[in-house]
Amino acid sequence: MISTYVTLSDYCVLEFMAHPLGDPSPELVTSTFYKLNNTTMDLIQIYNDDGDFSTTRNVKDITVAPIGGSRLALLDSDIAPEYQDYDPALSQSPIDPTYSANLVFDTVRFHFAAGFNFSEVGSLIVGVKHKLNDLRNFIFANIVLDDITAETILSFNVRPLYLGDAIYDKYIDIKIPSIKYLDDNFDQFGPNSFEYLATDGIGFIKNAPVTVFIQEANTQSLYGTNNIEYTGYLVTENFETAIAQTNEFDNLGAVIQEAPDGDYIEYYATWNGAFPEDLISILNRRGSNQNWILIHQLQVYEQVGTAYLPAGNIVIYQEDNFGEPLAYRPILKNASVAVSMTIDYTLRLFNKGTSENIIRTGSMTLFNPNKYGKSLAKIELVGGPQSNIVYNKIQQTTFDASGAFNVVLGNSNSQIQIKETKVAAPVFFHKSNVMMSSRNALITSTELGNEVVYGQGKMILPIDPTDNFIRFNIYKQIATSTSPTPLSLNLNSSFKLTFGKNSSAEFTNMKDAAYENLQYGQIAFKINKAEALKILDSKDDLFIITVISEDGTESMLYTGKWRASTDYQTIIQNELAEAAAMLEASQSAELIKSLTDKVSSLESEVDKWKKAAAARSIKIGTQIVEPAATINAISSIPVRSAATTSASTNLANQTAQNSTGSSTNTPRSAIIKNQLSSEFGEFGGNSSNPGQVMF
Repeated sequence: MISTYVTLSDYCVLEFMAHPLGDPSPELVTSTFYKLNNTTMDLIQIYNDDGDFSTTRNVKDITVAPIGGSRLALLDSDIAPEYQDYDPALSQSPIDPTYSANLVFDTVRFHFAAGFNFSEVGSLIVGVKHKLNDLRNFIFANIVLDDITAETILSFNVRPLYLGDAIYDKYIDIKIPSIKYLDDNFDQFGPNSFEYLATDGIGFIKNAPVTVFIQEANTQSLYGTNNIEYTGYLVTENFETAIAQTNEFDNLGAVIQEAPDGDYIEYYATWNGAFPEDLISILNRRGSNQNWILIHQLQVYEQVGTAYLPAGNIVIYQEDNFGEPLAYRPILKNASVAVSMTIDYTLRLFNKGTSENIIRTGSMTLFNPNKYGKSLAKIELVGGPQSNIVYNKIQQTTFDASGAFNVVLGNSNSQIQIKETKVAAPVFFHKSNVMMSSRNALITSTELGNEVVYGQGKMILPIDPTDNFIRFNIYKQIATSTSPTPLSLNLNSSFKLTFGKNSSAEFTNMKDAAYENLQYGQIAFKINKAEALKILDSKDDLFIITVISEDGTESMLYTGKWRASTDYQTIIQNELAEAAAMLEASQSAELIKSLTDKVSSLESEVDKWKKAAAARSIKIGTQIVEPAATINAISSIPVRSAATTSASTNLANQTAQNSTGSSTNTPRSAIIKNQLSSEFGEFGGNSSNPGQVMF
């Protein structure tokens, strides 16, 4: 899920939480929808049945419909006839529930500032609308908020949202069908899709921005010709914003976690899974008014009992060194009694030139946070530090066997007394490594060799026709590590292993510290023999692991397939083959990198020698010539004596002989050197002119 934050007004911040296509665990909701055709405003509007209030909050009883100008009418279910039945311009019809089952929903959250009171603005209308292909408006939600409805729909945030100097401590959630998924289903199934039925076959403008609005309104009465008083509203102020469905910053992320090399917290921004220095550089090159920085805000809470107590709030401005994580060590006042510590992380990509904001949020929870107390733990040594003297000891090679048996000697009734001792037999677990990512990963150099960590939906679980003990090791992939890391699970949650699409067999985790460790991502389940045989008789090979939070909310953690243990040899062979393939790919990548680095080093060395060779020169007499011109310069050597003349003559003869009659092509430079050495002796570089040769 991707969250987009936008300031709607001075008291309200919008958070649009959308599921991108391909999300491994989207939120699926089944609800009843009504469609309202409005001929006065030439638009279409949808809302849920009142029975779906706890699920979507987008229900008819608190929905308003535009009736012209800035006026709206409340579709109150307690008045008969309801307004949509009275007004001939409004036509309500149900949408076939077959097409509204298991739809992916997005969440629109309106955050309100601390101290805001609805009585200050009268009533608020919040909603979402989109454009149809014929350019008409389609309203997904149009909800009224006042002193009465706010009591049932408003939620207080025990961990408020901090943005700059403002605190937002309450919010309203409205759930609407995901427009991206509706468009995708419309493209695939056409008339057999929810979007087709809701839009009368017109469809939405694909990838167009979604408009979210908040309106201030005054309440007024509407009197119909049937002498019934209806509730109406007159809009006085309108604030709206466009949320892009495709955003260039979708791959911006915020990571906060406990450091792997110490007792402190590290946090940083990511871009496409790596550090964001390339993103900042690209943005800053777009113009003179582009000056992007990162603003990090950390809000720390310590849980004492059921209360979350604020324990710290810091804001860090980062203008350079974007390629490394930042470090922070919190100090808890109640660390000795705190159940957990939670840090909410708000990341803002901020343009100092235009004040544009891109916001991402993250959070981490750590249980038993004693090490982050006001003082470090001290170990008191009884009697102070002492030195120990260690002596070598000769190991005894024999032993007295008389005490091995309890025998009463010297008695005719002597007998061996046998004592029965119960020894626990080992319990054998099926060990399975899984992770939330869609791709497999490899853990190398474990006690079992190289182990595969299976991505979402890719693991095969063997089931024995006996009692089964199964342990899942849950991993996550982090940006700063090539190997997966154990995922710390919530100690207050429970977990369920379900077989079959219809939940034909369900098992809760063992909750036994001897078999599982949630802090290191280990969950254990036991399946007794009778249930195992039922599973083996089933033809549905799906299994699902879900997590159940304290409030009873159940969400999917992992899904895969199961097979009978008679196929276990094939499963093992597949695992070994997968591990070998991944290891070979990893080693090949390392070898290619090593060879690439070696080639680069050699190329640098060759370039260095080329430059050195190009800089060398040869001095002939008083002239300095380049190496390529050495042979041509021989004729200009001054004749010093008869010996010198003879040397020049012999040199010319040998040069001519080599160029015409010799079968072995001796380089001219060698001929010159040999001839001159024979006449004048060895020659070398001039110490006062390094790199030159003196003739």
